[in-house]
Amino acid sequence: MNIEGEKELFAAADAALPLGERALLGELAVFVAHRLQTAAHVRERVGLLLSASAEAERLQMEVHTFLRECWDVLDGLGRQVNVCLYGLFPDAGLDPPERMTRQCTFYTVRRALHRAPSAATHPVSELLWEQTRVEPDPAYTRLSFLYNLSLFVPVPLPGGDSLPGTGDLPAHVQGVIRAAQAEGCGIEEGLDEILDWLRDFVAQCYSLMAYALERRAVQ
Repeated sequence: MNIEGEKELFAAADAALPLGERALLGELAVFVAHRLQTAAHVRERVGLLLSASAEAERLQMEVHTFLRECWDVLDGLGRQVNVCLYGLFPDAGLDPPERMTRQCTFYTVRRALHRAPSAATHPVSELLWEQTRVEPDPAYTRLSFLYNLSLFVPVPLPGGDSLPGTGDLPAHVQGVIRAAQAEGCGIEEGLDEILDWLRDFVAQCYSLMAYALERRAVQ
């Protein structure tokens, strides 16, 4: 699966990064592409299940898989950002690429870049912070809300064909997830919104990372 901006990112990485970091970036890009492709396949299966009036439990399992794949996209993207920007901001609190662990996630990379004065105004840092924290895109808000919910319980599906909003959760579930104001919507509508946003967000990040590496190569 080709992602917009991927070729440009690899070309910039070839000129700016050491061999090991280029190889790691490539593996992370394949991981992200696979996760996006799997999420798209799950979305297709959900559509088939809905058309066949499948049981709620079957739909819940597929929605759960979709959310995990989409969140893996964000974590994989965060690790790519870590590799690309570590050399520019070695004191920002990012993980050295050769020693990254599973604790390096989208959240930790976003936080480290935002907290470091030298890195906070970088275009990649600003994109991560603006679209997922300051004025989060509605699709990200939905993904974050549903993913956090899926860590505890099967995602409730009101009416059998809808994704829940904050007000749709029973009281005993509301207490186990972080407060978030998310609106309910149709399952297909919500999954499409998340998938479309993810593809665009990854492409935007790739474009900005490529530009950052191009500038690094000529410095």
